[in-house]
Amino acid sequence: MESLCNKNPNYEEKGVGLLPDSILVFILSLLPLKVAVRTSILCQRWRYLWTRVTAFDVDLLSYNETKPSFYSVMRRLTSPILRRLCVISNNPCTVSDPRCFKLACDRKVEEIQVTLMTLTYFHVPPCIFQCKTLVNLVLDITLFYIFDNIAMLLESCPLLEVLDMNVDCPLSSPLICIIAPNLKSLSFKMRNVIDQHQVIIDAPKLTYVYVISGGLVINFVKDPTVLDTAHIDLTYLSFRGMLEGMHGNGFICQICKFMARLSNVHELHLESNMKLFAYMHLVGSMPLFGNLSYARMILSRSSGVNEFLLFLQIAPNLKEVFVTLNYDEGNPLADMRQSAVVVPGLLLNNLECVNITGLQGNNDEVSLVGYILKNAIGLNHLYILVDVDNAAEDEDARHHFTKNVPAP
Repeated sequence: MESLCNKNPNYEEKGVGLLPDSILVFILSLLPLKVAVRTSILCQRWRYLWTRVTAFDVDLLSYNETKPSFYSVMRRLTSPILRRLCVISNNPCTVSDPRCFKLACDRKVEEIQVTLMTLTYFHVPPCIFQCKTLVNLVLDITLFYIFDNIAMLLESCPLLEVLDMNVDCPLSSPLICIIAPNLKSLSFKMRNVIDQHQVIIDAPKLTYVYVISGGLVINFVKDPTVLDTAHIDLTYLSFRGMLEGMHGNGFICQICKFMARLSNVHELHLESNMKLFAYMHLVGSMPLFGNLSYARMILSRSSGVNEFLLFLQIAPNLKEVFVTLNYDEGNPLADMRQSAVVVPGLLLNNLECVNITGLQGNNDEVSLVGYILKNAIGLNHLYILVDVDNAAEDEDARHHFTKNVPAP
């Protein structure tokens, strides 16, 4: 395609074209690579401007063999610094060339994001974990091989602040060590792995943690004193594996210990389909979440009311809480005996916003709502959603609530 300046020898750039090259390169670095490349047709000045970008953001979902390879395009970049490498693909062959990541690491890359939209194993190049300039690492890959010496490799990334990893494949080592002195955000997602794995975290600056546990026992070397937000999903736990391979309640005990180490957080997101707080109460290991002001939880429908009441006992400064009661899944603690839970009214004084969905209108739920209305003297917002299977039951549940819930 003939450029505009070749068509018109008197062509004069206007607007953004008047900016210096350094500013234009900065702007092009904010765009997806294919958009930046398209600017090469504007005029002679723009023809190779895209090759100086400091970010390589490429979408390979529609890649075909007639297009240049991932590596051949990267080689055309002339900047000695490549701050960001972001790749999304549905074919591991398009991103499996280790030379691409080696090239990025040699150019002092600070951020690497790889998203692979397929259930195919991906070999993570060792150079990624040995990059001394790496700050953000996101591996959104359903299945990938992880190295046994990941602890040593992570130690080679002294500047790492964000680590986001999916691990949905069997690991050769039962022990995973995450040692990162500057790590501030950790997302570790293991959904479909039945075997038990132990994760040891040594990250004194950690402020955010997101864990999806399908077979993880997580321990902190030291209490995460600056941790602000925790997102914990326990709904992928393999209860069969817990009973047969993890000695049942012994594994549950490890999860409870992990939850106790999170007691300094200000914000908690919890998804659980087991009687987590009931077990803590039973063994006398209820932690105190003294700093917690915001909580969002998805709990099992059969035990959710008691779980919520037990949670209120350990969160005296809670201001906002969102609770969803979901359908149960079988778990080894389902038949655990549990006495009635009584929460001192004083513990509800700080509640300002309560949102509960998934109620069915039974007596326990009516009592819960009435108790909140009676004792949460600072309550500004209360939202209740009764969710039943058919219209007749829904009308009965609504009538039961309006008849039995006391006025505030």
